[in-house]
Amino acid sequence: MTSTATRAPVRVILFGMGTVGRAALRLARTRQWLHPVGAVIGSSASARGRIESGEHPADLRWSTDADLLLDQLRPEVALIATRSPVADVKEDIIRCVERGVSVVTSSEEMFDPNVADPSAAGEIEAACRAGGAAVVATGINPGYVFDVIPVVIAGASWDVQRVSVTRMLDCSVFGRTVHRLLGVGYSPAGFEEARRAGIIRGHIGFEESARVIARVMGRDLDRFEENVRPLIAEQTYQLAEYVVSAGETAGVVQDATGWVGGTPWLRFDLSLHVDPESVGIQTRDHIRIEGENTLDVTIQPGTQSILTTSALLVNTIPSVLSAPPGLYTATDLLPAAPWLDADPPPGIRRRIQG
Repeated sequence: MTSTATRAPVRVILFGMGTVGRAALRLARTRQWLHPVGAVIGSSASARGRIESGEHPADLRWSTDADLLLDQLRPEVALIATRSPVADVKEDIIRCVERGVSVVTSSEEMFDPNVADPSAAGEIEAACRAGGAAVVATGINPGYVFDVIPVVIAGASWDVQRVSVTRMLDCSVFGRTVHRLLGVGYSPAGFEEARRAGIIRGHIGFEESARVIARVMGRDLDRFEENVRPLIAEQTYQLAEYVVSAGETAGVVQDATGWVGGTPWLRFDLSLHVDPESVGIQTRDHIRIEGENTLDVTIQPGTQSILTTSALLVNTIPSVLSAPPGLYTATDLLPAAPWLDADPPPGIRRRIQG
């Protein structure tokens, strides 16, 4: 018989109330087995404004003090949707797992933190084992289109001679802050200056995805290269937060290649634009595994960035709460699936409330 304790909803805390965080909250509140209890918000004027305007639900606790909320609310899992770099999320992840709170994060670099910061990865792994919690990063990319889907498809392959993934998407769903990091809304000269300064990184996570794919297939990448170039607007685009004028960057094209044994073995191509149809870009995700029995899969229209990332954050909760303490990639765990029963999944790790 299921005890009252194990049937109680899983207590969830969120870090970050940007577009993805708000979408994850909205989804979590539809799952009867989840109980969002609070959110750690930034100190920016926009974050405070959403609170004051009543945009955030009144029955959740909100604070800029993460330690306060973690100690008072005693959540069982944290959804961290704040920043991309490992260095920017490490402190929040460690403060969670030290308390036994498992973490699902959308941080791109955390998909394989050994690429960007092996030392931080070691610290997080040790904290997970000491606190009895698990951590995994997921999202649309990394965490799905450029890694998990190719790995799952390749499971039906006799061999893998080459992996190719192409994604074309509408980036108008992102705000101006994300656009500036991607390379949208610049003059051509401003784009080059920001790229050289490291402000523009395009999509973050290509190398993490590539190395995870190689590792799970027993391959080592000899070399990995990325390129990004702007798509210049030929017309004016009115977006929700600002205007992209003709002559400015309205999107980017990014590619990456990974070599194995001196031969190109993996290829990623990403095209994003604020209005893809206006320039003949048809949104889609295309995965091709070449070999003895070549497999070719197209998802059309392509997976929507915000909805997919927020769904993966919420749907990965059962997997992270079922995993032994430690630091994982999405390919280490069962693929995320929505748990639709009213009671929590059986066998997940629970924290005793008291």
